[in-house]
Amino acid sequence: ADFTRLVQAVHARNMRIILDMVPNHTAWDNALIVDHEDWYTHNDGQLVSPVDDWSDVADLDFSNNELREYIRTILTWWITEYDVDGFRIDVAEMMPGDFWLATRPVLKHAKADLFLLAEGSRPYLHVSGFDATYAFNTFRDFRDVANGKESPEAIHQALRNEHYRYPQGSLRMRFLENHDQLRAGDAVKQEERLLAASVGIFLLPGLPMLYNGAELGISHRLELFDQDVIDWALGSTYYRSQLAELFKLRQQYPALIRGDYQPLERADDVLIYSRNLEDESVIVAINYGQAAI
Repeated sequence: ADFTRLVQAVHARNMRIILDMVPNHTAWDNALIVDHEDWYTHNDGQLVSPVDDWSDVADLDFSNNELREYIRTILTWWITEYDVDGFRIDVAEMMPGDFWLATRPVLKHAKADLFLLAEGSRPYLHVSGFDATYAFNTFRDFRDVANGKESPEAIHQALRNEHYRYPQGSLRMRFLENHDQLRAGDAVKQEERLLAASVGIFLLPGLPMLYNGAELGISHRLELFDQDVIDWALGSTYYRSQLAELFKLRQQYPALIRGDYQPLERADDVLIYSRNLEDESVIVAINYGQAAI
């Protein structure tokens, strides 16, 4: 009942809610191990983990068609029972692409505008049924450029590589941190440099993602397995207000969401590009240096 009210409250605010799903593996005390041990990966007759250092979970075997149908049933149930709007699929690259090719039409039949986010960055995920992938490439570049370890040209190069490697129209999720990474506020110490890096995730092509507490610029990394409450009194009110302005800019100028990307003249410490959509053009200049422009 609580979750039903949450979904209704989210939808009432013209927002959408997606669930983090982990269909690649389960805990060792999952009932499926007792009821359907044949759905798991075995080595010399023993159940195994997906990788050696994930000893707390057991790997599911997607060569089993019954397992595939079971996972589809679970995902469809969340759509039809609770009206969720999509899923973030954990370690999507460790699951076979043909499973998602067959599963996407089933989920879209349940909800036509369903959103599928892959925790992965390989180009084939975009043709396997996913709407967006994690942009790990620019994640590293944003941090390195902000810290002066790379030239802003590295970001231009990353976008050029994406253009040639990914299917046309591929939606990449831009971020400065996630649950597996060091906090951006710890990796990029100076507030003005952190803000310059943040501008990139909002105003470059892609989908911006803020991890819990990122809007405060805090350096404390959240615990994964224990309750860890965010202290909203922490952080910089200026940084938070600037992120709010970036959200407003995306809403004000459709070119910043759907426009193409065109690098402009090079400058040593400044990233300059335009976003163009029909008769709208927005020029963005991000200064990563010390001198005013």
